[in-house]
Amino acid sequence: MLRYYSGDYHNDLTDAIDALIDEGVIDSPPTLKAYAQVMGINPVRVYTVAKQPREGEIYDARVFNYESVGFFFQRRLDVDMGYGNMRDLTLKAIEADKVSIKSDRRRNKVRQDKVTLSTGSKIPMRREQFVMGEHVTLKGEEHTMEVVYITDSHVCFLVDGGPDLRVLSNWTINSNEVVRIILEVSEDVTLPVPEVEIDARLVEVE
Repeated sequence: MLRYYSGDYHNDLTDAIDALIDEGVIDSPPTLKAYAQVMGINPVRVYTVAKQPREGEIYDARVFNYESVGFFFQRRLDVDMGYGNMRDLTLKAIEADKVSIKSDRRRNKVRQDKVTLSTGSKIPMRREQFVMGEHVTLKGEEHTMEVVYITDSHVCFLVDGGPDLRVLSNWTINSNEVVRIILEVSEDVTLPVPEVEIDARLVEVE
């Protein structure tokens, strides 16, 4: 059995993915971000569902729970939007991934590998992409940081739920390994992004 999902079960989603792999349409599943884009859902919600542990199995953070993801998607199929079944949804996700890859290539070509600051100085582009409201940490650290503000050159985080803020430059982010943290919340709960007023005088930039 393919290792992109855990367990011995299968559902309409995994059947659709397996069929497209067998047909040679794809080599691996589309990204969950692509599925989220097709359905107009915040990717954080989809990743939260995908990281839910399965009863009776040893938890493996590297393997998505496609059983939960399948149920989550099934409730949101929409014939009028062109994805009335899992195969059609997966085909649209495949196309969304292709568009994202082309867009990233164009963006990198235009920006090259540097961001120009208002002072005229340049700073490397970030290799990691962040989503407002997601939780991360840096490898080797114990702090949980929530993304509350993003610019081309820096990312501002709320540390351990606040009140402390931490601003990391692209230099710092690129030189560290970013670890995503998935909170165990109900799939129908929208993760709030706190309203934070940032006083640059009180925040140390790394």
